[in-house]
Amino acid sequence: MKKQNIFLISANPLGWRKTPYYGGGELITKSIIENIPLINYMVVSTKNNCINIYKNIKVYQTITLNLFNSGILDPINFILFTLQTIFYGYILRKKINIVYASTTNISDLLPAVITGKILNKPIITKLHISIYNGNKNNLKNIYKNLKQENHKLFLIIFKLLSISLSLKLLNYCNIVLCTNENLKNNIENKINRNINVLVVPNGIDIKKIKNLIKNINKKIYDLCFIARLEKYKGIYSFIDIVKTLKITFPNIKVIIIGVGPEYTNAISKVNSLKLHNNIKFTGFLNDARYKYLAQSKFLLSLSTSNEGWGLTIAESLACNTHVICLSNTTLQNVYKNINRVEFFKNKEEIIEKLKEILNSKQNPNINIENKFNIEKIAMIEEEILNVILTN
Repeated sequence: MKKQNIFLISANPLGWRKTPYYGGGELITKSIIENIPLINYMVVSTKNNCINIYKNIKVYQTITLNLFNSGILDPINFILFTLQTIFYGYILRKKINIVYASTTNISDLLPAVITGKILNKPIITKLHISIYNGNKNNLKNIYKNLKQENHKLFLIIFKLLSISLSLKLLNYCNIVLCTNENLKNNIENKINRNINVLVVPNGIDIKKIKNLIKNINKKIYDLCFIARLEKYKGIYSFIDIVKTLKITFPNIKVIIIGVGPEYTNAISKVNSLKLHNNIKFTGFLNDARYKYLAQSKFLLSLSTSNEGWGLTIAESLACNTHVICLSNTTLQNVYKNINRVEFFKNKEEIIEKLKEILNSKQNPNINIENKFNIEKIAMIEEEILNVILTN
């Protein structure tokens, strides 16, 4: 049987900077497509992305511009990426069976919809985030979700326009995949009812993680924070929690993994609070992050609205690390039946819980093989793709 070809768009705007990195959406996309060997993927992406050439993956790199490691050229890079995606799509038009936007971010979705319509091919996308929560097309709800992230007003307005356009573009897709039922329920009443909305959970490579941490048997750090360092991810709430806990636990050891817009400011705050002997910043890490997760007693997840699955939570569980979370409807939907993930209403409740359990022995053996195994998840997505390809 001849292999089918999927034209996958992964813009990764985080990679448009001079010091690039990528997010959970890119990592999950990489893991899934590497586990569907019977389908060829032609991936259009920027140079700085975790998706690279593999047995069934060919990457077409686009050119981006950078100035002073800032986002000032992002609008130009977005236009450039869109034009280059359409160009690659036209060149490869005879091979393409499906056009796939790896996320509902406008940087992925707009090039995918334009290319799919030009080539008259089925269009698929995957919804990873819960920013669309709210009633129908009420943009006030999305505005409230964005405001929770503590962005400046001009950025909120820009994101609101971007999300509004993404919602309209979803009506041109044949299938929208969602990572959980909560996202599915929230997006179904905002788009055309003829669009097929399906749940395909995300997954992680548990075997790989277990192999990387097999020689680690000691918990060195009391707390771990791993995320892109932005306000809405909870970096400053995390630092405040450590500050309070230090009164009771003066020798508390903490690790912060990640980079982002608040990286320098977060370091400055840690220094000003005299927490530099307690908190270690690692910067951006690839597979090395699993070592630190396995060496930590607890992971704190403090994100607000913009979460769709919680990759670092699943990775922490695979590393046998207990997870403490700020209440989040979407994350509670995903992790509701796992007793090593606990949710609390506010920062104060989290502090009280940590005071109670921080000195306890934490060597849990957490089994999430059946729930988040990437091979199982990839099979679900492959079945959906094969249905489209055979119709």
